[in-house]
Amino acid sequence: MIDLFRVLQAAIGIGLVIFVHEAGHFLAARWCGVRVHVFSLGMGPKLFGIKRGHTTYQLAVIPVGGFVSMAGELPDGSGRAPESWELPAKSVGQRFLVYSGGVLMNMGLALVLFPILFWSGVPFSKPAIGTPDPGGPAWRAGLTNGTEIVAVNGHSVLDGLHVATEIALGDRDRVELLVRDPGSTSTRKVVVEPEHDERMGFNSIGLGRPALDPEHRIDVAEDTPAWRAGLRPGDRLQNVDGLPAAMQLEDQLRVAMQDRSPLELTVLRKSDGSPLTVSIQPDLKEGPGRPRLGILPALCVVAALRPGPATDELGLRVDDALIAIGDRRILQRGDLPLAWLAAEPDEPLVIARDGGRLAIDRPQLDDATLFAMVDDIALALDYETLRLSVAAGEGAEQAGLRGGDRLLAIDGRAEPTWVEVFEIVRTAAEEERNVELRVERTSFATEPAPQILTIVAAPIPQADPVDDGRYNEFGFGANVWEYTYRADGPLDAVRVGLATSWQYVKQTWLTLRGMMVAEISTKNIGGPVAIGQISYAFAESGWAKLMYFLCLLSVNLAIINVLPIPVFDGGHLLFLLIEKVKGSPVSERVVGYSQLVGVVFVVGLFVYVTYNDIARAFGL
Repeated sequence: MIDLFRVLQAAIGIGLVIFVHEAGHFLAARWCGVRVHVFSLGMGPKLFGIKRGHTTYQLAVIPVGGFVSMAGELPDGSGRAPESWELPAKSVGQRFLVYSGGVLMNMGLALVLFPILFWSGVPFSKPAIGTPDPGGPAWRAGLTNGTEIVAVNGHSVLDGLHVATEIALGDRDRVELLVRDPGSTSTRKVVVEPEHDERMGFNSIGLGRPALDPEHRIDVAEDTPAWRAGLRPGDRLQNVDGLPAAMQLEDQLRVAMQDRSPLELTVLRKSDGSPLTVSIQPDLKEGPGRPRLGILPALCVVAALRPGPATDELGLRVDDALIAIGDRRILQRGDLPLAWLAAEPDEPLVIARDGGRLAIDRPQLDDATLFAMVDDIALALDYETLRLSVAAGEGAEQAGLRGGDRLLAIDGRAEPTWVEVFEIVRTAAEEERNVELRVERTSFATEPAPQILTIVAAPIPQADPVDDGRYNEFGFGANVWEYTYRADGPLDAVRVGLATSWQYVKQTWLTLRGMMVAEISTKNIGGPVAIGQISYAFAESGWAKLMYFLCLLSVNLAIINVLPIPVFDGGHLLFLLIEKVKGSPVSERVVGYSQLVGVVFVVGLFVYVTYNDIARAFGL
């Protein structure tokens, strides 16, 4: 639910950044003796305002940006000499100060607030690795869950976003990390070769999900199954019933939740540290969400292997498809170790290789070695064989499909691609009709005797998860690993504040440069909607985090405004530099046409970034 107080905080914060920028122009103009007609927060027609002296202070209809209207700023074409209190009457240096006043004030805001924030303490997510993307650069480099990232390319980092930004803007061929392994006090250097993430539009090393709280504290939404079972925010997860202790707790949660059956777990209470075991029944309701059939490709194809004694002994190869151990199919992440532990020692691992099936002997491993080996096997979705992973509680399972069935046809289309499958299901959901699936159901033997079945299933609208997907059907989730950065005294706060300001100046410039040379996709640009959403998210984290973001926004606004684009401050500064060099002002005609081009550019940019915001919000 949206907190109106947080909305107000975010709005006031954004307004503060704009106010500081326009105040910079206003103060510089007054200091240079230029009369100011209007000081406006927002654009467009005036909502309300007051007049003091020669200046009207107003709030405008469109809550984006703001402006200062100065005497003589726009040429009137009369050819008369400017009055002494008009802008054109001032020297090039004075006009340069007036047009750069907003930029200087925005930078000044960051330079003043950053040290104050770092001295008092700012909460951040820990710059640590959660679960690296299997097969990705970080995974190949051997980085594991809980590894702290101290610096990227020689630059100290404060949080996970800072890490991702340094990687995205760094060398395209090499990223040098300074890391601290779990349980260690020393650091070491790791060199990773980044990859360009086509979906995100920038370089990445596949750090995966954020690191979770090492004390396994959880967050719980009110009036949910977890809340009603007695869980509360800050309780510490100890174990999930029925899963091996050697499995990481976040993996235990993911595996236990994926079949959406009742969940039994033990926590230590935040209040007194006493253990509490609860059983949670998931809230599986039909509702206004997106209709789903509940079929996905099986996650079982070996995409990459890290060397290790157990992995080498098992003898898997890249492109092998894992089928089953004993009577347990391997279809999702977590199925391999659980099937391994449940099987008899002499039961082989059945795989698909080179068009046939093969049974391979399994080495005898203790639990810790087994889970280490599983981490060394990167699995990918099986798009080739059309083996199905069937989600619990959704239309396909209710109609009788089982995990491991191989899809032969859907609505009469034989051997469809997964793109075609998703399109057929989407169309059927829109038309509110059933889907006919023809599947092959095999035994677990190496040479299966298939059954051919025809099953009719209906896409079922699933209610949106609690709190816009933040918690899932159980109503709770593990907390991200957080800490508070606090400088060692006021001098250190000033040092860190100056370094951070300069760092974000460089990052803003490198981002713009990366977009110009197509190294970073322009779809990453955010507009007013994105700024509002991010501001609200930071407001939820407390005033210190909100003010930190506003400092970043202020630096960003300063750099954007100094770009040599007509109608931006930088465009005016460029004309002043030309005037200084040639000894006379740029002609009114050139200024007029350039301003028109600038307006068209800015309007087009506004439309584009707003489209980006909407596309991100709706997953387009």
